[in-house]
Amino acid sequence: MLTKNRVVRAILIAVALILVCVVSVTLIHRTEPGSLQSLACALLPLPFFALSFYWLFRNARGCDEMQQRIQFEALAFAFPLSMILAITVQLVQKSGTPLKFSLGDMFIDMELLYFAGLYLAWRRYR
Repeated sequence: MLTKNRVVRAILIAVALILVCVVSVTLIHRTEPGSLQSLACALLPLPFFALSFYWLFRNARGCDEMQQRIQFEALAFAFPLSMILAITVQLVQKSGTPLKFSLGDMFIDMELLYFAGLYLAWRRYR
C-alpha cells in the first residue's frame, strides 16, 4: 500500500536526485574536460539513480495489486515520453541547432515524468 511515509520518501529521493544532477552538471561545466574532477562530477548522480531504482522496485513489491498497477502505469507513462524527449533533443542537436543542454542533462525529466504518471494513475484509480 502506498502510505504517506512512502510518498514522502519517494519525494525526498526524487528531490535529492534532481539536486545532485543539477550540482553535477554545474560542476562539470566548471572543471577541465577530461580531468579526474570532471569524471568524479559526472559519476556523482549514479548512487542516487541506483537508490531511486531500488526504491521503485522495492516499493512495487510491497504494494497490493492495485498499487502495483498504479506504479507500473506511471512507468508506462514516463518511459515513452522520456524516449520521445531524448530523441527530439538528439535530432534537434543533429540539425545543427545549438541547445544549452544535452541528453545527459535530461535525466531529471525521467523522475519528473514518473511522478506525473504516478499522479495521473493515482487519480484514475481512486
